[in-house]
Order: sequence, then structure tokens, then C-alpha cells
Amino acid sequence: MVQRNKFNINNEKDMIDFSINYSPFKIPNKVFDNIKIGSKILSLYPSYYANSVIKPLANFLNLKSGNIMISNGSTEIFFLIPNIFQFKQVLLLLPSFWEYEFTILLSNIKKHFLRLSYKNNFKLNIKEFEKKLKKVDCVYICNPNNPTSTYIEKEILISLIKKYKNKMFIIVETYLLFSRDYNKRTLSNFASKHNNLIVVSSLSKIFRIGGLRLGFCIATKKNINLLKAKKNPYSLNIIAELILPQILKEAHYLNKTRRFILREKIRLYEEIKKIKWLKPFEPVANFILIKIMDDKVTLSRLERYLERKRIRIRRGDVINGLSNKYFRICVKTQKENNLLIWALSEFK
Repeated sequence: MVQRNKFNINNEKDMIDFSINYSPFKIPNKVFDNIKIGSKILSLYPSYYANSVIKPLANFLNLKSGNIMISNGSTEIFFLIPNIFQFKQVLLLLPSFWEYEFTILLSNIKKHFLRLSYKNNFKLNIKEFEKKLKKVDCVYICNPNNPTSTYIEKEILISLIKKYKNKMFIIVETYLLFSRDYNKRTLSNFASKHNNLIVVSSLSKIFRIGGLRLGFCIATKKNINLLKAKKNPYSLNIIAELILPQILKEAHYLNKTRRFILREKIRLYEEIKKIKWLKPFEPVANFILIKIMDDKVTLSRLERYLERKRIRIRRGDVINGLSNKYFRICVKTQKENNLLIWALSEFK
């Protein structure tokens, strides 16, 4: 276990935020050296549909430009989809990311839920899934799933998409970008050829650039044209347009992040397993869901204790499908992860 004298807790100025699933590393400053932001740049309108930066992104993803739409974060796409495709009934997995349910609620679409079971480590039960799927027009799947950090194998999803051609599959792959096997695991190429699949993703987490609001989706040309027809023009700002091509060149940063996450998430998971009153669920993504197993320990007391140590976690009871016995942490730097391990092991 990590020893207390390795950390100078009292001198911590900033909260260490384990609640946001960002990369632990910052983009190198050299990326921004050639980008001069001034009054002249800020007076320029961005391109109508971010057309000027689609080609660099297409090259990054090994796809054709016509199969990609860039958006103001993935949120813009989540608002567009139900309005364009006019679903009557939608299937949502629980627990999962809150924005899917929120945008469906605003569109007055009937929601069906499939609760992922704690007893099955929050992994998808295919038989139960197919029973629910038959009743709806569309399903949203976050893969890897937030907050459970579980993953549905590519082959399983392809089989389901082929089998249920009259159902729309919205697969969100934001956290798949952290995988060293991204090119093998992604459904992006499959989405470019099948009308009942849209892959949605965001560059916010992998590149730690949430403020730029850089999202995208991959689909057939038919579906991309439908989305663009209803999309707000100029939704990507000029600064994001200037920075995006430079970020996509950072292969070293991307490889470094992926290698570190692959190694560090397992180390963090194994260390937390040693703490008897906690049950971490084995992670696929860059975050870990944890259950409090001791009935005497409340999430609120744990949260207050950790905040005194300058540590912030994501409460489970703010996520539909979880309770106040769960919390989520992201994988940060080794030093920060060691601090978290020490703090959890010292909690009484």
C-alpha cells in the first residue's frame, strides 16, 4: 500500500478531480504554438458544416469524408437523432450516460429500460436484450459503457445489427478511443455501410479538450445527409477548427495515453480490490465503477472524507440505475492514483 509520507496533503492547492473521465495527460503546448488567436482570427466565421476539418478527421479515422459529420460535442448529435428519425419507442440501458435519456425525454418518445445486473457485473444479458429490442425502434448503447466500464464485443453487436435491420442502433464509442485496439474494435467502418447504425464519439475525453466541444458521428452517406439537413450551421467555432487538425497529428500523445491507461487501469483496479469494504468492477475503459460493500459506510461520509484530502469522485446516486452505494473514479496519473489508493485504504 502507498505510505502517507509520500504525499504532502496539506499543501494541495487544487482538488484532484477523479469525477471527469479525461485523459490524465495534457496536450503538449507545442500544438498551439502555430495558432495565433487574435482579433483577425476571431472575426472569421467557421465553415458552414465544419467542412474544412472533416478531411483531417477522416484521415485520422481511416474513413471517407462523406461518412462523417463533425458536431458541437456529441451532445448536438444526441439532440438531432430523435428529431430526425422520429422514433416512437426507444430502449436505454441502465445505468448509462444521462444525456441519452434527457434528449429522448425532450422528444416525447416512449422509453423502455433494460437494467444491467450487479450480479452479472453489469454485463449485457443478450437474451433479455433481444426481448426488449423487439418492442422498440431504436437502442442507445455506450460501448464501453459509462459508468460501468463494461464492453460488448464487436462481433456480438454486428450480429445484432444484421439480425434486426429494422432497428436503429446508436453506438457511442467515446471511451473506445482510449483502447490501443481502437481500429480493430470500432464499428465505424461497419456504420459507413449499414443504414441502421450510427456511431457517435467525442474527442473531449481522449484529448482532454471538453471546452472545445468536438464531437462527431459516423454513418452511411444517406444518414449523414439527413443529419446535416437539420444541423445548425456554424456550430463548430473557429478556434476548434484551427486546433482540431493539429491535435490529430499528436500520435505520440495518443499512443502514450493508450499505453498508460492499459497498464494503469489494471494496477488501480487490483489495488482497490485489496480494500475489503470496496468492490471495484474490472474496467475496460479509463474509469472504474466501485461498490461500497460495508453497510456502515455511507457514500456521503466517504465523499466528505475524500474532499478533505482534495479528492473528488462521481457519486453513483446521481446516475439513473445506481444507488448511493456506488461511486466512479477515472484513471489519472500514477501519483494521483496512489494518493487515491492511500486515502481509500486509510478511511475509517
